[in-house]
Amino acid sequence: AGLRVTTGSDATRSITVAKASGGATLSGTTSATAVAGLASFTDLSFTDVGTGSHTLEFSIEALGLSITSGAITVNAGVAATLTANSALTQSATVSTAVSAPPSVRVTDGSGNPVAGVKVVFAVGTGDAVLSPASGDTTLTNASGVATLGSWTLGAAEGDYTVSASAAGLSGSPIVFTATATPAELPGFASQLTSVVPAGVRSGVALRQRLGVRASVSAGVGAIER
Repeated sequence: AGLRVTTGSDATRSITVAKASGGATLSGTTSATAVAGLASFTDLSFTDVGTGSHTLEFSIEALGLSITSGAITVNAGVAATLTANSALTQSATVSTAVSAPPSVRVTDGSGNPVAGVKVVFAVGTGDAVLSPASGDTTLTNASGVATLGSWTLGAAEGDYTVSASAAGLSGSPIVFTATATPAELPGFASQLTSVVPAGVRSGVALRQRLGVRASVSAGVGAIER
């Protein structure tokens, strides 16, 4: 930003500038000497994370004087980086959707979120179904985040992958992996029961038969082993 501060037609005072409010960092030359009452700050910029309304304070320390600028709106810069916003690995049962669909975040060079960036989610390995469809575009929201609607794994066990890419961004593409695990058989339960005498006498050998009975129930009757 280039700013000029007028102090009076014959003033030659040194003037300093500092951030008064806002989250970003003020960078550049923060002091200038007024010439004919005019001080110019020509290389100021806002860097680091922080968008929205900011103000600056100009002061003449020798005179104990200061003034605050009007609001300056800081917007995100050009999209620069793509990072993962969800876990890179997870698992789900075959033929079901993963619990956490892949999600990514786009930021500018200072780490601010960038909205409206096109991100493409595409199937890598495995016969999976995506929503939106593989290869379609998803736009980042106000938080710079783009999230796949759903990722349903195929019927085969093993690893499945999906990539998220954004043209020209550092970190692109990002690969997410989901491992498909076997489905559990429904309606089966197992149980162990003991076969022991009701009472015994201390120091006397157990003469009755002891045992353990295992049974597997499939919902109708029982199978004893």
